[in-house]
Amino acid sequence: MKLVVKAFELHIRSSGLVPFSSLSNRGYWKQLTLRESTADHGGEGLMAWVIIDPQGMTSEDREKVSEGLKECTRKLKEEDKNCDVTSLLVQYAGRRRKGKID
Repeated sequence: MKLVVKAFELHIRSSGLVPFSSLSNRGYWKQLTLRESTADHGGEGLMAWVIIDPQGMTSEDREKVSEGLKECTRKLKEEDKNCDVTSLLVQYAGRRRKGKID
C-alpha cells in the first residue's frame, strides 16, 4: 500500500494543482483514502478514494484530472502487479455555502 501512496503523491506533485488548505480555503487536493479488502470479504482489491475541491475548474479540467488519476493507477499496475487499484472513486466536493450548490 505504501507504493500506491507514493505513486499518488508523485502524481499529485506533478499535476500542477496545489493541495487544499482549510486555513486559506485554497487548493484542490483534499484527501486520499485507500482501503484494502481481503479474500475473506469477497475477493482481494484496493480501493482509492480521491476528494478534490473543484473551485474554478471547468468540466474539461475535471475530466483531465480524472483521466490523470486513472493513468496513474494503470502505470502503477504495470510496474508492480501487487499494486492493483481495483476501484477508483474521484469525488469533487467544494465548500458548502448556504443557499449555493457546488
